[in-house]
Amino acid sequence: MEETIFLGYSKKQNSASPSYGKSETEANEKWDGVLPQELIIEILLRLPVKSLVLFRCVSKTWLSLISNSQFGELHFQRDSAHTQRLLYISPSEVQSLDFNASFHDDSASVKLSFPFGWPSNAVEIMGSCNGFLCLEVGITGYFLWNPSTNVYKRLPDPRFPSLESENVFLYGFGCDTSTNDYLVVLVGYDTAAPIVKTHVEFYSLKTNSWEEIQEPSYQYMNSGDDTRAGVLLNGAIHWFAYRLDGPTVIVAFDLSEKKLREVPVHDGIESYEPYDYDLGVIGGCLSITYMNNKAEIWLMKEYNVKSSWTKFMSSDFDQDFTKSLYPICLTKGGELLAVIEGNKLVNCNQEGILLERRALSDDLHECKAIVYTESLLPLTGDYGNDSINEDKKD
Repeated sequence: MEETIFLGYSKKQNSASPSYGKSETEANEKWDGVLPQELIIEILLRLPVKSLVLFRCVSKTWLSLISNSQFGELHFQRDSAHTQRLLYISPSEVQSLDFNASFHDDSASVKLSFPFGWPSNAVEIMGSCNGFLCLEVGITGYFLWNPSTNVYKRLPDPRFPSLESENVFLYGFGCDTSTNDYLVVLVGYDTAAPIVKTHVEFYSLKTNSWEEIQEPSYQYMNSGDDTRAGVLLNGAIHWFAYRLDGPTVIVAFDLSEKKLREVPVHDGIESYEPYDYDLGVIGGCLSITYMNNKAEIWLMKEYNVKSSWTKFMSSDFDQDFTKSLYPICLTKGGELLAVIEGNKLVNCNQEGILLERRALSDDLHECKAIVYTESLLPLTGDYGNDSINEDKKD
């Protein structure tokens, strides 16, 4: 098996990182000799992302090592317990929260540097995958951003016609694991056309380009004015949508096969409007949250099996906020974390009993929130850490 040298650290190809293009002797000269470089690299690979981001300031050598794309990839592969945090954007700030910490722990929330200027209400979170977030930033365009390292990449403009009649109503972000490529997906239709035709295109990070796919078997359209972000699970992005022949369906874009398919919903849901529901992922299962006079959450225990839909929770909380409940995830303690009223965070048990609540921001406006994984993974052709107000190159 072929060996590679990573800053003088010799390992087999399947468990190590490639070389910087320097000889082992040159690499040795970069280290102070207090500890063997092999041991230093092993230690660094075992540290959390938060520490490694700080350690980039130790020396130029450590900066080069920790910022190296293949170090980031190896660190992500070795980290079996990826640290997840809740990122939320308000018009005045961007915060990252350890959602497993106590709601009364002020240190659990950290203010992030936001490289896209003032957040405002013009920022939409399109999805999260492996530490990257996909954002639509007003009229500036689409961006991929790693909030852990603050590196980002502006995407080329999609091929959708720049017409007011063009309606992008579904979007999403995920990784095609068969090619290790990150994709941004847009679904829309021309509302001015005499016949509705669903239009689907996706952006590939590897090719840095957009591609249209063939017209899907069924035609889909939106049920309202809002644009819905997709839910990533099992290699596909999922949304609620109307099918033109009548029923409300869950439509999924398979990231490997590059095509739309449908996932069965439980009986009775077809008669409701898609905007009465939110789609999510809870405990690794596809979830449906119905909000009316009470909150009702269903889980698909076995993916793509209609009979596996099971009621997870039903409660009215004795509150008025059930019409704005947006589940986020389960905590390590098995409690449901959710956003209510757009700017408050709550957790509750599976009996629907509210345990804690806290304001996400002092700002009364709605926050956008999503769970992301801390990582050092690189972006092809990233900008670095500068603001887009200073650097607007493609």
